[in-house]
Amino acid sequence: METETFVANAAWHYETGDLKLIVGQRHIESGSFHDLDGSPYPLHTSLGFTDLDSWSAELQYSGVALEERLQYTLGTTYAKESGMDESLTWAFPDALNPTVNHFSGEIDNSALGFYGQASYAITDKLNATAGLRYTDEWKGITIKNRTEARADLDTVLSNVTILACSHEDGVVANDCAVKVPDANFSDTNYTLGLDYRINDEIMVYAKVSDGFRSGGHQLRSVSKASSTPFGPETVTEYEIGMKGDFLDNRLRVNAALFSNTVEGKQLSTIFVVPGTTTSFTLLQNAAEVENKGFELDITVLPLEGLELRLGYSYVDPSYTDFKTLDPAQLPAEVYLDRSYERQVFVIEEEFSIQATYTTQIDLGELALNVNYRWNEDYANNAVTPEPGLPVSADLASVIEGTTAGVGDGFLGASATLSMGNGLTLSLWGKNLLEVEDFPHSLYIGAPFDYNSRTVYEPRTFGLTANYSFGN
Repeated sequence: METETFVANAAWHYETGDLKLIVGQRHIESGSFHDLDGSPYPLHTSLGFTDLDSWSAELQYSGVALEERLQYTLGTTYAKESGMDESLTWAFPDALNPTVNHFSGEIDNSALGFYGQASYAITDKLNATAGLRYTDEWKGITIKNRTEARADLDTVLSNVTILACSHEDGVVANDCAVKVPDANFSDTNYTLGLDYRINDEIMVYAKVSDGFRSGGHQLRSVSKASSTPFGPETVTEYEIGMKGDFLDNRLRVNAALFSNTVEGKQLSTIFVVPGTTTSFTLLQNAAEVENKGFELDITVLPLEGLELRLGYSYVDPSYTDFKTLDPAQLPAEVYLDRSYERQVFVIEEEFSIQATYTTQIDLGELALNVNYRWNEDYANNAVTPEPGLPVSADLASVIEGTTAGVGDGFLGASATLSMGNGLTLSLWGKNLLEVEDFPHSLYIGAPFDYNSRTVYEPRTFGLTANYSFGN
């Protein structure tokens, strides 16, 4: 992967507030190779490439009013993204299946946003906060999804002949290019909250907010019917909590209870075209998900220069309704009930602890850190034996076991030296306990019926150098 990022900031101070302008530009090029079957033979292989350009700008004004009882921020944002995303997959050796499924899309996206947020001190102890944001996003794509003939594995990217276009409107002579109609997604979101300071040490709060994740196009669709854009995802969350500083600010405790409802949750599912070896991915919207949980964060300063941090979180996730269109029967609207499936990468219980000791030496400030993180078992793939199917208990256990990340503990450490001339050096180590497990899996359905898994990175050591200009 190659990434180039440029960011420019400008700020102006006025008697009534501050004006800030942030502009950024990024270029990303990446390539990937996946041996999906994991065997020494070329049974199922995938290549991926991206070449994306994006830039963004934000103009923000922050000020105070009403004898400094009101603090407010107003702003606008604009973002533009364009480029190419493509992948190629093929199954079995050339002699058995000399074809390649080639998914390619040229994207052209833009987003415009306006926001405002204000906090007002009703009394010396009680504050009210309100915020509003409007987002308008446009998504454009030209797809070139097709089936190609290849001479051999070495020429999978060249000397190919287009056999057929996936989209009914595609023409081989035009590289199967189809301009899908642009999709527009917009929403207005809010936040409302109250916080009350009981005394100098303890503050309690309550808030409600909602959020919005835009919909988009189906990059890897295999027909006109499966090219229908997926919809936006929205969340409404309620939270109550407390923040406290005790023992002369040597002990800090933050705790929160939350409950959120997600509507139109976006999920990626792999399907296989019936009667073929062509697999494709669709993003679909689940109807509704509910999550309830608790978060705790404790910071202790037992000695000068030593900081201890403890974190714990628990979440209870559940699908309240999950029905999606069966792509194998499109354009007919036949829905599948998938509420029995597990939620992917939702870790119900997680714990972390770390210690950092900071001291001054002749060369600058030295920070020594040791950290440990543990997480409970979680599903890394949604595939779950469907209730009522003739699947034995042993097979069901195998399917669920090979698509789950096992609860593990990870130990890391670092030594960071910050010099006064802007240079920072960090020597670090990750996965020091050499945990060997499978955090990700990719289940491939019929006719393959296997699960491709990746392992954690091994014990790793490194040295990082950063330099800040202008010091």
